[in-house]
Amino acid sequence: MLDLWRRRATLSEAEWHELYTLVWTTLSNRGADLIARLGGTPEEYIQDFFEDKVLMLGQQNQELYHRGALMFYYERYLISRLRDPYLKHGLAPTEDHEELGAVDMESGTEDETVIREQLSDWLAIELASADTNGTGAEIGTLVANFLGIDLDRVLRAARDFLQGCGDWSHLAAESPWIRLYLSCHFCPDGKVRESISLCTLARRHGIPSYHTRAVKLGITVPKQQDAALLAFRKSYRGQWLLGLGIAVEPESQLEMALALQILCCVALKEQGLC
Repeated sequence: MLDLWRRRATLSEAEWHELYTLVWTTLSNRGADLIARLGGTPEEYIQDFFEDKVLMLGQQNQELYHRGALMFYYERYLISRLRDPYLKHGLAPTEDHEELGAVDMESGTEDETVIREQLSDWLAIELASADTNGTGAEIGTLVANFLGIDLDRVLRAARDFLQGCGDWSHLAAESPWIRLYLSCHFCPDGKVRESISLCTLARRHGIPSYHTRAVKLGITVPKQQDAALLAFRKSYRGQWLLGLGIAVEPESQLEMALALQILCCVALKEQGLC
C-alpha cells in the first residue's frame, strides 16, 4: 500500500482499484463508535474519506509512512464530520446556531482527548518495533502537533538519562541500577519480557537499599494522590520530565505517559540480560 500511495500521481486504473481495496481493508473495522454517533454505514464513510482525503492528498503529494497513520487520518476525518453542525444537526448554513456552537466546542474537547489517547497508544506500538535512534517523520509530526512533544528530542534525552551522560552525567554512577529497575522490573509488560521483582534484582546484582532506590527513581510513590504527585515530581523520572518541559501535573497526564513510554521503550531495547 505504501508504494501505491507514493505513486498516486501516476497510478493506472487497476492500481487505483488495488489502492482502494487496501484502504478499505485497513479501515473497515475502524471508527465504529464514531460512525454510530454519525449515523450511516462504514461503507459510506470510507468512500467519502477516499474521495475527500486520499484523492486530495494525492494532489498534495503527501507521504504515508505507516498503515497506522492512515487509520489515524480516518478517525480524525470522522471526528471532523461529527463537529460539522450541518451534518450533525441537519441545520441549513443560514440558521442561527450560537448555542449549538458552544455544545460542539464541548464535545470537540472530548473528541480531542480520545484522539490524543489513540495517538499515544499507536505511538507505543510503533516504538516497540522501531529503531529508537529516531522516528518516522510522519508520526513525529503527528505527536508534535497533538501532544506538543518532539519525539527525537525525547529519545535523545531518554538515552542520556539511562546512560548517565549529558544533562544526567551526575547519575553516571547510578545508571546501572536505574537501567535494571526500568528494563527488568518496571517496564516489562509480560509479553516479551517478564518483570523481575526488585528483591530478586537486588540479590542478583548486589543492589543495597533497593526500596529506597525505587522511591528515588519514582517507580514507588505514596498511595495518597497529592503526596504521590509531590514524591514523583522530586524523583529522577519526575525531574527527567521537567527537564523536557513537561509539567508533572494531572492536566499533563497524556504528555507524561507518552514520554515515560518512550523512556521504557529505550530501556527495554538497550538493556541486555537481567
